[in-house]
Parts: sequence; C-alpha cells; structure tokens
Amino acid sequence: MPDTLAFTWQISSLEVAPSDNGLLDVIKVAHWRYRATASDDGLTAEVYGAQGFPAPEPASYTPFESVTEADVVGWIEGLIGTDGVEAMNAGLGVQIENLRNPPVETRSPPWAA
Repeated sequence: MPDTLAFTWQISSLEVAPSDNGLLDVIKVAHWRYRATASDDGLTAEVYGAQGFPAPEPASYTPFESVTEADVVGWIEGLIGTDGVEAMNAGLGVQIENLRNPPVETRSPPWAA
C-alpha cells in the first residue's frame, strides 16, 4: 500500500499596513510554509513562499486581532487556486521520493582513496 502524504500550512509572518483606505492594521503579505509529511517513514519536504493580498473591501474586512491562521490560509488558497495547491502537492511528493531514491549522488572520485 503506498504511503499517504499529510499537508500542513504554517503562516510564518504577516506584513501589515498601519492603515489603508480608512482601515487599520491591514494585512498586505503573508509569508508561509507548506509541508508534506509521509505517513510511512515520516520524511518531510516543504516549500516557502509569500502571498500578497489585494486591498480588502470595508464590508468584508476582518480586524487584525480577529484574523485566524485558517483565515489567512483560506485567502492564500483562494488566490493560488486548486491547481496551484495540487501543483505544490505533486512537487512535494517528488521531493520526498527523491529523498528516498536520490536521482543524483555525490561521490569521491575513484582515484581519491
């Protein structure tokens, strides 16, 4: 049975404008990590990125102190789309497989005994 990969988001930091269009503490950029962990051997791979956000609409603005990590992850996923998330999942799967079976090895030259 092939192992499964568990995918998790971590928001590392947020860039916040003190004010924007009459709103206070507006999140402009989220820095994130997206990690895959293999169920069978615990190997992990991750990608790091940053996502900028458009100016929020005042009617749908969430005050900074009320924003959750799930909110920010939802905003990121909404902007990169299902195809972007699936592409990251596939790439992380390849990274884990390459950890198991490296496509290239570093070796000493045969004359260096």
